[in-house]
Amino acid sequence: MVRSNQYSAAEAFNWGLRSVGALQMGRALQDYRLVHASREMYGRALYHMARTLNNPALVTADTTLAAAILLGGYEMANVTGEKAWMLHSRGISHLYQLRGAQAHADGMGRTLLLSFKGFLVYEALLNGESCFLEDEEWKQIIPQMIEDETRRGKVSRLGALIDFAGYEIARCPGFVKRTRSLVAETDPSDDERESLVKSITECQNTLYEYQTEMTAGVTASRKSQETDFAGVISADLVGPLWDYSMQGVNAAIAILNQLLTVLRADRTRRTVPKVTAGQQGCQPGKSAWEVLDYSSISGAIATGRRARQAPGPQQRVDFETWFDRVSMTMGMLDETAPFINYTSG
Repeated sequence: MVRSNQYSAAEAFNWGLRSVGALQMGRALQDYRLVHASREMYGRALYHMARTLNNPALVTADTTLAAAILLGGYEMANVTGEKAWMLHSRGISHLYQLRGAQAHADGMGRTLLLSFKGFLVYEALLNGESCFLEDEEWKQIIPQMIEDETRRGKVSRLGALIDFAGYEIARCPGFVKRTRSLVAETDPSDDERESLVKSITECQNTLYEYQTEMTAGVTASRKSQETDFAGVISADLVGPLWDYSMQGVNAAIAILNQLLTVLRADRTRRTVPKVTAGQQGCQPGKSAWEVLDYSSISGAIATGRRARQAPGPQQRVDFETWFDRVSMTMGMLDETAPFINYTSG
């Protein structure tokens, strides 16, 4: 029975890989038969995944997590429904947590974390939940990751900064959730509000530091043609990686700034007469959260409406671009912020 279940884990991965490959090839060749075949392969992969998950000894295996990520990728590429990929993401999130942070500090575990962590942050934001990647144990493995790469001669200061920035970005969904809860409270304490403001401000300032260091490092590298800052990252990838990473950092800073605006407006709303609050920009009968303006983030209104309809690739042809953007911005697309507003309770 054990050998049978182990075989199912491998089969889940193999059929998942085949399904994604067949789908992409079918799209490229405009061959509907291949696309249809990919769905059958996907069904087989799901069957073997279900068998694998029924064995506690295999739930935390690398092969199991890799297969789950492939199945999530298939749903993203196939666009079968608005939130189908998010169901896979929720399950994948549980697998990461069962495995624990130390399982992802190096080797295949690190690769599996890097391949999907942007989607974990993005999905948490869309669902209005905290992301487990904000927990201290996930921050503590970053120096271990860097040490392991240094030992293997794969040093990159740019990569290290992106890892640290990614942790701060993963804290954003939690800040959104906490801000929602505080604004919804009947009588939140000043200490509670000030503690939240302090945490958000510290996170924002840390991101500003990473933003400055990444910009200065890339700029200096371009001027001197030196590779010390980028390290093992090839020259042709430095530009796109830095650009996407900066988009993620900038979007996170913008969201944190908006949360601080909400908290200040909520405090004002609770301490001054309604008519005065209205004159200061808080409309009578509406909370600070409801009147929050996200126009400071590029394309907020247009992308917000589109995101409300489908928080994923809008069309099948958008998949690769969308996938790269979520991954490389660490889960912080420009349209994330307005979508947060639309999904608030």
